[in-house]
Amino acid sequence: MQEEKDALEIRYQFACNEAGKRRVESLVQQFEDTVAKQSRAVIGRSWEEINRLAGSEKELYATFYSLVSAGVRIPNNSQWDQYRGRVDEALFPYYKQHIRFAALSLDDKGLINYGACFLILRDDMIAYRAVVFEENSILFMKKNKIGLTQPLPTGYRAVWGDREKLAVAKLSGSIDSSTTSNDFIHVLLKNGTGAGDDEFVEVHIYGSISIRTVEKVSIIRSEGQKGARFKALQKNLNKYKVALVVN
Repeated sequence: MQEEKDALEIRYQFACNEAGKRRVESLVQQFEDTVAKQSRAVIGRSWEEINRLAGSEKELYATFYSLVSAGVRIPNNSQWDQYRGRVDEALFPYYKQHIRFAALSLDDKGLINYGACFLILRDDMIAYRAVVFEENSILFMKKNKIGLTQPLPTGYRAVWGDREKLAVAKLSGSIDSSTTSNDFIHVLLKNGTGAGDDEFVEVHIYGSISIRTVEKVSIIRSEGQKGARFKALQKNLNKYKVALVVN
């Protein structure tokens, strides 16, 4: 929507101007270029979930709502789960069950609070159906005290091709003269002690995700033991030309 793009452009230009005043415009430009060229949508899940998806191209990554509807997950009635439904309905009216969530990452690692194995999604499979959002959508609504019947402020969402502009608008203030290009990874995504403390740009993907949507799988070293199950996973991923990386 043009109104959304225009509002983001205003935020982006303001961030660029502020970077110029602080004499870090070249660093911010480098950050923007890095996000545009290297950032990927990454989903953190358990080993068991990754293994299930790798077993067949007919296996799909399930949403919270599809699991509840299928009777294989019971909502825990926590404040988080209760608020999630209301926020998702506000953001995705009548189609919340079709949205999959990911985080924008520069190092093929996602949010470890959701699992120590990461699906790095293929750009060509999601670019036309992905939107990036300022942060965790639940925390955004709570932090900005946005009522669930109020219209969302504009300028905090972007199409996939403009994700670097949203990243600059949000994070340029975190870049100063001491920042190096190696720091960009943690400027874009910081894992917290719990899901509510994570800092990241959220990715909303419409529609199904299967192993065919995946470019590579990344596993932290403690999860990537070189045993029989690792070899079985590697064999399954090889069938779909999906790389397996242990960090």
